[in-house]
Amino acid sequence: MHHRLGAHERLLDHDWTATHDSSSGCAELVVVRHGESTANAAFAAGRPGDVSGPDAEIPLTRLGERQSVALGEAIASWPADRWPEVVLCSPYVRARRTHEIAAAAAEARGVTLPAAIIDDRLSDRDTGAFGLMPLPAVVTAGGDAFLDRPAGGESLADVADRVAAVLADVDNGCFERVHRGSRVLFVAHDAIVAVLHYLIDRPSHADFVQHLGEDPAGNASITRWVNDGTALRLVDDNRVDHLAAVTAPQRSNR
Repeated sequence: MHHRLGAHERLLDHDWTATHDSSSGCAELVVVRHGESTANAAFAAGRPGDVSGPDAEIPLTRLGERQSVALGEAIASWPADRWPEVVLCSPYVRARRTHEIAAAAAEARGVTLPAAIIDDRLSDRDTGAFGLMPLPAVVTAGGDAFLDRPAGGESLADVADRVAAVLADVDNGCFERVHRGSRVLFVAHDAIVAVLHYLIDRPSHADFVQHLGEDPAGNASITRWVNDGTALRLVDDNRVDHLAAVTAPQRSNR
């Protein structure tokens, strides 16, 4: 069952898309999705029943750990003026482990990543009655993929609301070490990547839903926006070339 947000309800309580002044925000925003989780592997193998336990405690697979190492090595290979100055991370185990492993891999190459600031607002979408259904499957389940709220869960509009609040806090310097022109890294989930596209790129509703159905972020993928002085502009979308030596990433949800 779904609950459709009524016309009287604001789509975003924190309307970052209307009030954001990019000139006062971060210089660069990078968002990475966690490495492959056991749920990703189970869905890819057609065995969703193999997944149990709370969503927040789903761990990485060994492949997901290797992807996280490759992610950290990729970040360490960037020029020094691109290294993240602030890291905000989902509290979910798979995201925190991705950051921990990536940070260790970067450290081994002489680059120290900041300690992660854990922010509950970067948690994965609560899919409620949909359970651990992959995001593209949720899109094709009927109804409005952005506005519909599954029973006991969140709509993507709800997720966009809380992520918009994070962006507003980044803009306003509410986090330690955040300043004008900071380079910020989010370690999170595909739903977070998806709503960042909505908030920053401002696509049409039809284009946004199409993007959801095409999978907005592979495991351990990198998506990056750079501030050109007038707005954040997408420069890297769902990049996974750093994973070539590991294996092709799984792209199913969770």
